[in-house]
Amino acid sequence: MRWLAAEGVTTGVGGSDRFAPAASVTRGEMATFLWRHAGAPASGGPLFADVAHGAFYATAVRWLAGEGITTGVGGSDRFAPEAPVTRGEMATFLWRHAGAPASGGPLFADVAHGAFYATAVRWLAAEGITTGVGGSDRFAPDAAVTRGEMATFLWRFDHRGHGAAAGQSVGTATLGGPPSTSGPASPPQAPEAAVRLY
Repeated sequence: MRWLAAEGVTTGVGGSDRFAPAASVTRGEMATFLWRHAGAPASGGPLFADVAHGAFYATAVRWLAGEGITTGVGGSDRFAPEAPVTRGEMATFLWRHAGAPASGGPLFADVAHGAFYATAVRWLAAEGITTGVGGSDRFAPDAAVTRGEMATFLWRFDHRGHGAAAGQSVGTATLGGPPSTSGPASPPQAPEAAVRLY
């Protein structure tokens, strides 16, 4: 979580010194986290019908749409920014953020082969970004993502170099340390606090 703050991905709940790790993440918040993780680039994508121009996540959602990371809820003109983001949606957002790479990882017992998120979840597992719920053979794709889980997903995503692989310049930081511009020679293990989250 300190890594997220050091990277500027989060400033806490409502700008406070609280992170609320057990609270669920909305789709608007997730858009903002991914946009900041990418360096808060300019956005030119379409604005969804349910995303107000002045909303804190509006620029981030436009960027996600412009990058092809989201196509809206069910391909509609709605983004549902206040709805909780599910683990299956989170997997899909991260997979697309990485450029939708080929996947060959294991499939969890509760992830149907034809589900929209199946390829993304397989990729997350192959990359070590997820190990399943409590290290089990379940991913819980329909469960809401907590802020703590989101922190873990993003930390693991970043520390495996996929931000750079997607053509972005993403620095890394150790917990409590300053960001650096070069990644480690081998991917580090997730911080203990993050590992306990799921």
